[in-house]
Amino acid sequence: MGFKRKFKRTSKVEFICTSCKIKELIPKDVVEMLDAADQAGVDIHYPPTFSCENCDGVMVPTYYKSINGIVHEYTN
Repeated sequence: MGFKRKFKRTSKVEFICTSCKIKELIPKDVVEMLDAADQAGVDIHYPPTFSCENCDGVMVPTYYKSINGIVHEYTN
């Protein structure tokens, strides 16, 4: 007698620090929540960002398609 456990696989968005270049995976649902929350008075042409815990730099997505369909890609 067995059973299968179902785990919800959360996709992730890779972020990179523009200063120290450390990378981190952030759950996509968190990124989309911040993307949606940033709609009021924020330029939607900029992606959601986080503060780097390693150096206090700015972390941006390496690739992210926003909820508005805008593709953000870090190319530096």
